[in-house]
Amino acid sequence: MTRNGLLVLVFGIGCGTLPSPEPGLVLAAPPSGQLIFTSDRAGLMAVFAVDVAGGKPTQLTPIDGAHWFSGPVSPAGDRMAWLRSQDGPGDAHMEQLVVVGTDGMPRYGPSARAVRSPSWSPDGRAILVESSADGFRDVVRWDGLMGPHRRLTEVEAGCFEPQFTADGLRIVMVCSGDDLDLRIVPSDRATPHPDPPRLLERKGEDIRPSPHPSLPVMAFAAGLDGQLGVWTANLDGSGAGPAWVPEHGVALLPDQGLAWSADGGQLAVVVRSDGGRPAVRLLSWGPSAPQGPATVASLPGPIVNFGQESPSWMPDGTLLLTVDQGGNADLWRIEPTTGAHESWADGIGTDWLPRWWPAQ
Repeated sequence: MTRNGLLVLVFGIGCGTLPSPEPGLVLAAPPSGQLIFTSDRAGLMAVFAVDVAGGKPTQLTPIDGAHWFSGPVSPAGDRMAWLRSQDGPGDAHMEQLVVVGTDGMPRYGPSARAVRSPSWSPDGRAILVESSADGFRDVVRWDGLMGPHRRLTEVEAGCFEPQFTADGLRIVMVCSGDDLDLRIVPSDRATPHPDPPRLLERKGEDIRPSPHPSLPVMAFAAGLDGQLGVWTANLDGSGAGPAWVPEHGVALLPDQGLAWSADGGQLAVVVRSDGGRPAVRLLSWGPSAPQGPATVASLPGPIVNFGQESPSWMPDGTLLLTVDQGGNADLWRIEPTTGAHESWADGIGTDWLPRWWPAQ
């Protein structure tokens, strides 16, 4: 799997058996909306929607010879991002950001060899991507459904994984140099920055910046004594330190995402034990002080024994997970406290990258 993209598949194809929840566990009805996800059930990767658990998926993306991948939904739920990827003759390759509004009409961004890591502003009016249109990899901002765009970085070695802060005034990202460093720039910068200011001055790899949804704090993956763990820091760079480092024999998989719950009290991360499958851990803090050591818990119930990736929080506090039982990869909705769960997409192919699209 590529660290900065969504384009390398990680699952096999086959059959699996969904274990039943423990007696008495009831999963409340979901909020209104649709589950949006990526699947190869029709051949090439495409984006599908399903309205109810176990319902029949509908393909949303066109059949045009390209691979399509589901991206994030805007905070207001009125827009979603897709990524389109297509190979041509020889080593020709092209990717695009595509934004879809409630009218269902796709707006296509400029194509480039690499367009990755879309993320929305808090007000949903702007979206960031990594793009190789003008350099190796720069951070680009689009306003409106697909209006004027602005190149924010001009770093020869590239910048990756851009995210708006909760107030929408700054953008945190990873830029290459001697190390992979966290950098921060104003979100309204008018010209590309050739050397965005470092957020932290430390040796070691810092990746996957994940700003808190409401506070000037962020989580990220960082190396300490040769092991990757979850760190937190204030957005002025102060207070940086490890919140959790996996126990011996367990590795953090930051490519699978560090996902904050809507209230900012929990962070879902993915780990893998030696010789085992991925699993989700939940890191918890007080809602007003998500720093320092975190309380760590595994998901309860029979699901703890099955591979899980790409956690995505629902508005009601349940989790959407890609669950790989050693065969095909399916999509489950899970109540993280009780372990009650239901299967939303269980097909013969690979289903992954779950997102929730609220009803309009």
